[in-house]
Amino acid sequence: MTVVAWPTEIPVFESVDWRLSGFTQSPGRAMDGREQFVWRENRVWRATITLPALRGSKVSTLRAAVDQMRGRFVRISIPVCNRYTTRYRGDPVAFYASVGITAQQISAGYLRYSDGTTFSDGAGFALPDYQEPVAMYAASAGASRIKLHGYLGRHLSVGAYFTINNFLYRVQSNDDGDIRFNPPLREAVLAGASVDVSNPTTHVRLESDDEFRVAENHNRITSQVTFDVVEAFDR
Repeated sequence: MTVVAWPTEIPVFESVDWRLSGFTQSPGRAMDGREQFVWRENRVWRATITLPALRGSKVSTLRAAVDQMRGRFVRISIPVCNRYTTRYRGDPVAFYASVGITAQQISAGYLRYSDGTTFSDGAGFALPDYQEPVAMYAASAGASRIKLHGYLGRHLSVGAYFTINNFLYRVQSNDDGDIRFNPPLREAVLAGASVDVSNPTTHVRLESDDEFRVAENHNRITSQVTFDVVEAFDR
């Protein structure tokens, strides 16, 4: 099935509120005023996305993308802002600087102990790797815990995001790459599966068929465009 990629030239991080939305059932209050609840995992990702005012060719590009969506029928691949965790942005030097590695250490190709010494053979610790992490072990659908291999996985911040096969997850806790997260895995994950931390994207659909409207003011510039999306499960 076709997936519409979000136009790279149009910013999508002006205002996005990724939220897990579910419902809790209750038979109502008893005679003593107390209430019982029945809960099951039914949460899905929803978001309200607000785009800034656009002008020129960006308006036409956005309209063409909306046409491809065919209302709710076609999935949209939306980038997820993940700036509050360690990421690799394509520049090794900038990455090393962001994690406190000096030019001297980069030149040496290794790290020393805190007192400046090395191993007995003159070697040191390897520089942090910046490849995207991978799952160390297989995990079944419905699991809420995964072990990640790689520097980016071990340093995923609480509240940060990661995606696996474009399914979105948010970190609850991280113990050196032992990640607890929400929601539970949407599908089984194999050992060695790639996990996207630096540039996560997720697949969504419009909340309604008539959700996304783009209007120009004086045929020159749009006003802010706001639309709602919901998680898409088909792959």
